[in-house]
Amino acid sequence: LTLVFASPATTRVNLTGQRQITRAIEGEIYAGTLMYHTISAPNVSGTSYAGRILRVRACLAGRPIGQDVKVDVRKNGLATTDSIFTSDTPISITTAQSATNGIYQSTGSLDSNRSAVSSGDVIYVVVTQVGSTFPGSDLLVVIDWA
Repeated sequence: LTLVFASPATTRVNLTGQRQITRAIEGEIYAGTLMYHTISAPNVSGTSYAGRILRVRACLAGRPIGQDVKVDVRKNGLATTDSIFTSDTPISITTAQSATNGIYQSTGSLDSNRSAVSSGDVIYVVVTQVGSTFPGSDLLVVIDWA
């Protein structure tokens, strides 16, 4: 696995009041790439950062060629069984996928038993597969939670 700090993880609130964690890699992506984010402890006013992951989407500017790109999100561990997705099935951006406004995007199906988060949880984003001829490029992963 390659630990990447290509962009700082950010947690922000979107227009609908949901919190978002974003991670990005510029340029070609590689299988085994690992990015992580720790859910913060409560702030000085005592506001808790516990919640539930509502949606995860992965976006590429450059579509993979040869085989699909697969991105998994795992909670508190790196085993495939730590995946937050139903049946441990990662997000897949296929080689035949069409772009919307120049972006190839896909979402994962969340396992409701694994999507709760609280202070101290570590969320890992793992690229588990890339295209064999062209790996894909400019990955952005957005995790919406509230």
